[in-house]
Parts: sequence; structure tokens; C-alpha cells
Amino acid sequence: MYLVHIPLMDHVVRHAAVGFYLARWPLWATWSISLFVLTVTSVALAYVLHLFIEKPAL
Repeated sequence: MYLVHIPLMDHVVRHAAVGFYLARWPLWATWSISLFVLTVTSVALAYVLHLFIEKPAL
């Protein structure tokens, strides 16, 4: 997970947070949604990478 969360945070969540901010969403909602999206997508992508890259390599 530590390998995928930084690129996701830089390329996906940061842009979504800026969009929420420009739409004048409350700051607590912006941070909560961004953290939730980052966590879910990091876990999902880490699992997919585990299945298709790490497991076959073992």
C-alpha cells in the first residue's frame, strides 16, 4: 500500500480536493471524502497489484 498511496494522493485526491474547495464545500467534508477515497483506492489498487504482480513473481 505504501507504494501506491503517494501517486494516488498526488494525481487523484489532490485534484478532487481542489475541485471540492472551488465548489465551496466545507473543509471537513473535503478532507473526509478525500481521506476515504484515498484509503479505498489505495487498498483496492494494492490488492490488484498483489494478485497480478507479486503473487506470480513468487
